[in-house]
Formats: sequence, C-alpha cells, structure tokens
Amino acid sequence: TNSSPCASRIVGRTSKMTSDASVIQEDLPEDVPEIEVALRKMRQQPMDFTTLTAVVEEIKRDWLPAKIEQVVQVDVHTLVFGLRTVSRSGWLYISWHPTAARICLGSPPDRRPDTAAFSFGQTMSKLIKGQALMDIAMAPWERLVQLRVSIKPGERPTREIMVEVMGRHSNVITCSPDGEILCAAYQVGHKQTRVREVTIGGTYELPPPAQGIEPS
Repeated sequence: TNSSPCASRIVGRTSKMTSDASVIQEDLPEDVPEIEVALRKMRQQPMDFTTLTAVVEEIKRDWLPAKIEQVVQVDVHTLVFGLRTVSRSGWLYISWHPTAARICLGSPPDRRPDTAAFSFGQTMSKLIKGQALMDIAMAPWERLVQLRVSIKPGERPTREIMVEVMGRHSNVITCSPDGEILCAAYQVGHKQTRVREVTIGGTYELPPPAQGIEPS
C-alpha cells in the first residue's frame, strides 16, 4: 500500500449497511404533505462511528476496485459516484450535510437539469471521472474516511478524497498524493478559523483529534 501525507493515520475495519442519502433535502416544496416533511426530517440522522465503519467495510469488501463512471452533485450537500466493478454497478453517496453527513451506497440519483450548476461537482468530475477507486479507509476512532483513486488498478494514487463526517464541520476535500488541496466542498480561510485552514493550493491537515479517552 502506498503511503502519503493524507494517509499517515488512516486505517480500516468491517460490516454491512446500505442507505440512500438522496432523500435528504434542504428545501422542501410547499405542497409536500406534513407527514412527508416529518419523515424526511427523521431521516436526517447523523452517521455515528459504528455505522460509518460498517459502510466503509462493505465498500472495501464488495466494491473495490471500481471504475468511477459518473460524478454528479445532486444537491448543495451531496455528491454521487457511479461505480462499476467486474460484476456489478451501483451508486456511492457522499454528503457533507451539517446534520446528516454520510457516505453510503444507494439507488440511482434523480436526473435533474440543475446538477450542472454546482461547481464543486463539476471540478470533482474533472479530477476523478474515468479513474479507479482503489481503496477506502478510516482514521482510528474518527469519522474521517479516505478514498484513494488511481488512473487504473496497480498504479500509484492520483487523488485522495477526504470525507470528514463531523456535523456542522463536515467537508469533502480532494488532494494530490503529496497533500495539496485541489478542491473542497467548503473552503475555510484564516479569517474563519484559528485551528485549520482548508484552501485550494494549501496543504491538507487532519482535523483536530476528538477529545477524551479512546475506547479499549
């Protein structure tokens, strides 16, 4: 396995879960029934460490390596990868929603004419579409997932996608193998933080570790 600055503390684990992040909507039409509004709000549950670990291990077990055939941003907080392996095809949802950030497998996304309006999705498509998703891993006891992408299987990674599932601080950041930030769902400049900047051209740093004692 190739090492990199982005992957210096990344390791992995195992289980199974499938979900569909496409139900998460920020703004609902006025004619949506109250019961549907309530159901959608119930689905906006934060993904905990155990669930995230299960999803990561399902992807690692059943979906790698996979060609990234499509990259679509379906709403302001959700990116979808169309994956194809030698035996199956499917959809990987990555969301940085402030109350329902997640990474999961799901059904095909709606084809909406406004998807081209999201510049982050367009940039991600240019960076990784047509390449191969080769690895996925998690940081120890952190809701931080790393996806590694190569031109084709067996070659060194060309992109590293860091999915930070961390509530209102959730983010998706794509880096070069040496840690240079190429694009991010959210950029955070020095005027917004004293802890960690996330800017295009800057060097990726892992988020501050969670406080407390690690489980034994």
